[in-house]
Amino acid sequence: MVFIEYDESVIPEESRMRLNDDLERARETAMRILASAGRSKVDLIARLVDKGHEEGICRELVERLEGVGLINEFETAEMIARTRFAERGRSRYAISEELRRKGFEEHAIIAALDHIQPEDERTVVLDLARKRLARDHSVDQAARIRRALGHLARKGYSQSLAMSCIREALAQEETHD
Repeated sequence: MVFIEYDESVIPEESRMRLNDDLERARETAMRILASAGRSKVDLIARLVDKGHEEGICRELVERLEGVGLINEFETAEMIARTRFAERGRSRYAISEELRRKGFEEHAIIAALDHIQPEDERTVVLDLARKRLARDHSVDQAARIRRALGHLARKGYSQSLAMSCIREALAQEETHD
């Protein structure tokens, strides 16, 4: 973002006060928004504009908040990725799509997903497959597989990875029966 340098002495006192008041109101709104959850810069600006603040003021405010460390897209994207993966079992693909929808910059998304290793993803998929198959234990095998596959697909996992883990979970069931 480019800031225009200007001599404050040429701006009327009333205009400076109004600008400062507008900036302060936007800051208060931004702090309430950020208190509930971390946001991307794009998302925060959109929310502030939706609340009736002028876009130019919102952009300036977000730059200032980023400058003092109150907004950090890398940390926020990483936190979202970590929780979506650990708590919800979402795939790297599903997490990346969510982060894109939320307006995170591509380099922040890539950095956030670097913490999720393919072997960790496979472990999660296998665990999800076991749980889903166990839940439908009284249903015929084809229906169990179809339901587990659908469950894993909704989490964003590829069909090949999901089927591999479903087969492995079924084989483990047979050895325990």
